[in-house]
Amino acid sequence: MNQKKEFKVTTIGASGVGKTSIINRFYFGTFNEMGSPTVGAAYVKCQVELPSGLVVLNLWDTAGQEKYANLVPVYMRDSNAVIVVFDLTQPNQMESVQGYINMIRDSLPPEVPIILAGNKADLASGNAGYDVHSWAMSNSIPSFSVSAKTGQGIDDLFHAVAEGSLQKLPVVTIANKKLAERRDREENPSGCC
Repeated sequence: MNQKKEFKVTTIGASGVGKTSIINRFYFGTFNEMGSPTVGAAYVKCQVELPSGLVVLNLWDTAGQEKYANLVPVYMRDSNAVIVVFDLTQPNQMESVQGYINMIRDSLPPEVPIILAGNKADLASGNAGYDVHSWAMSNSIPSFSVSAKTGQGIDDLFHAVAEGSLQKLPVVTIANKKLAERRDREENPSGCC
């Protein structure tokens, strides 16, 4: 029997990293080169169909400008998961990411999953975000390289969040499963042997 569950997911990160673009790519399937900064917060409701049931993700998109920083914990309240978005084309993102993780840990219960999403993978060089992704792996925090422009990794990101929420599994378990499936597809593109 299919069940329907609803979860609040908040995206946070610096201004210009692509939080809105990631949500728009997932929700509308589009990318807007001329995106404008979010003021305060925005919200969309997405349905994700999984074999185990329908999941509704209430996606909250927070503003990244410094003048709205005090509002982010308010918008994160009651979140079931938080996605920290960072820019893969910018060096030294670890300090910024760590600041957002500290904000989450100061504002939400420890069991709320944190997921990292390095955006702009289409523009990044080969080792982009290596420091953040390796730190995340050593701290059991799932991380994804995504591109709001091309759609790379976007479905994997939100399906991992939805599946982890529905099954009450750590998102890192789901993320590792998705990564293994993606590697398998890349190594065996025809689906055989």
